[in-house]
Amino acid sequence: MHSLPPSLQVIAAALADATTAPPGQGVTSSVLADALSLPLDTEAALALAQFDDDRYVRVLLFRDENVELRLLCWRPDQSSAFHGHGASACAFRVLAGTAMESRVGEVDRVLEPGAVGQAEPNKVHQVSSVGGGPLVTLHAYSPPLPVDQPSSEDGHRIVILGGGWSGVATAIHLLEQGGGNLRISLIERGPRLGRGVAYDTPDPAHLLNVPAAGMSLQPADPSEFVAYARSRGVSASPTSLLGRCLYGDYVEA
Repeated sequence: MHSLPPSLQVIAAALADATTAPPGQGVTSSVLADALSLPLDTEAALALAQFDDDRYVRVLLFRDENVELRLLCWRPDQSSAFHGHGASACAFRVLAGTAMESRVGEVDRVLEPGAVGQAEPNKVHQVSSVGGGPLVTLHAYSPPLPVDQPSSEDGHRIVILGGGWSGVATAIHLLEQGGGNLRISLIERGPRLGRGVAYDTPDPAHLLNVPAAGMSLQPADPSEFVAYARSRGVSASPTSLLGRCLYGDYVEA
């Protein structure tokens, strides 16, 4: 970690104070965004940026058990993969350049210097440098992420054609079992992942024909879908026949 200029020290302290609950509990992306919106000596922060010709770089500035603060540094036309942060809340502030954020199921947005974006837990997005010059963003995550740098282009690459239930389930299990050198491209022509024809209906009268306990994406945890339904305010038991739309929400999440 770097010796931080005073304004970044203030932001790091604000993040630490705001995330003193047990890791990830009660911490929202808006809490992180408030800390990142504090006054900042942008030039001093940009002096800590590092770049790589092959991939964007994540520079660790501060980390404790509850939160981490990083600079993400992108050369023109570099981007992240589409990714989520698991249970971690995320917020980021653009310091230099222009960022395009593509969010699954939502409209893309462009963020200029000074803009602060948020990514809630379990949301999938991609950040790209689109302004023709370098992009530097300041990111906060709570709890901290397990990844220090993005995967390199070397290693195993798997392309999955079709982002319905089968494609998404395959990607989930490959990512859980693969290492840091595994890269997956999931190709889907529709606007949302995990639904396909079977679970893309908006009609609540269209029900699953398998009890909820048999619909978990995790064989080792047959209660996962039931727990998700309950978190959405649905009265669900292992034997419930729940809505196909709700199941599509679960797979997408």
